[in-house]
This record gives sequence, C-alpha cells and structure tokens, in this order.
Amino acid sequence: TLRHKTTSCVREIVAGDTTSFFAVTEGRELFKWRYKPASGFKLKKSVSFGPEAEQLTCCALMRSLHVVAVGTAAGVIFIRDADTLERVAKLEGHTEEVSAMVVHRRHLVTASADMTLRIWKSHDWTLEKTLYGHAYPVRALAVCDNVLLSADEQGVLKTWESSASAARPSVKLEMLDRRSSRGLIRKSQDALAESPGTA
Repeated sequence: TLRHKTTSCVREIVAGDTTSFFAVTEGRELFKWRYKPASGFKLKKSVSFGPEAEQLTCCALMRSLHVVAVGTAAGVIFIRDADTLERVAKLEGHTEEVSAMVVHRRHLVTASADMTLRIWKSHDWTLEKTLYGHAYPVRALAVCDNVLLSADEQGVLKTWESSASAARPSVKLEMLDRRSSRGLIRKSQDALAESPGTA
C-alpha cells in the first residue's frame, strides 16, 4: 500500500520509466514515486500548485523531453521537469477543464470540456492547432497505430487525420449505448477499448 500526504482524490497516475510513476490529485498536488528493489516504492518528490490551478485533472509524460504535462480544471496546462518537478512552461488556451492529454508525434494533444482538442508544439510550447468537431465535452484521448482518437461524454468517438494540422475529424463512430466515455486504451495493434462513464 502506498500512502501520500494528502486526503484529496487522485485523478490520474502515469508510468514514468520502469521504476517510477507520477500521480496528480484534486488538491493541486503532483507526486513522483520511485521503486527500489531493496525498499519498494518511495515518494521521491512532490509539488503543490497555486490557486490558479484550481484542481489538477490529468497528466501525461513526454519521455523524449523528460517533462510531465499536468492539466487543470481551470483549462491551464503546466509543463514540469520530470526530475525536479520545476515549472518549464504554462500553456493557456482551453476555456474549461482539461480532461485528457496524450503525446502524438512529438506534440502534446489536450482535450477539454470546451469541446475542443488542442495540439501544442513541444519545442516552444506554443499552440499549433485547435481541432473542432465534438458537440459535447471531450473526455478521452488515445493514439492507435499513429491515429489520434477522441471521445466525448455522449459516447461519440472520432478519429483524426494523421497530420497535426488537420482541422476536421476524418471518421465518426458512435457507441451503441451512448454512455459517457471516460477513457480510451490501446488493446493491440489494431484494437481499441473504451472505458465508459456512468449511465
């Protein structure tokens, strides 16, 4: 059992390398845990975000750049160094909660309750493109065989053209039960699984 010094709800956990992982909480905290064979998992570092973050909602690790991206209920995204957890950049553009993020072709892709996806350049953290196409808040993102997928709270799944500059979804798939989508995971090279929300 791992315990951290907070009573706040943990919103997301992402794996780092083979010996570490990150966790974000609604209490505006980011934790990094490290595993050692002799002692097991130990809390290596933690950082608290200021009031501007409201709540932390999701995170993603960009391994090639050695940074962790953290989404917030205020629509702001923070980029932190994966070792020190020091701030690298602050990204603004979403107008509502950042609900999911994924790394796609060296870009950071974020989804929001504002019904958009945003693609951020990783070399200077500027906004490259805003993707429109959902009619409801977007709740989940995934990359399957280099194709970007998004799902909204009405169970509508969209795939996007491979180009980061694409402005419209290329395929629209609708879930049969129309439940809210809360997560997408890649099961195999050609299969995707949806994690539904509550009815």
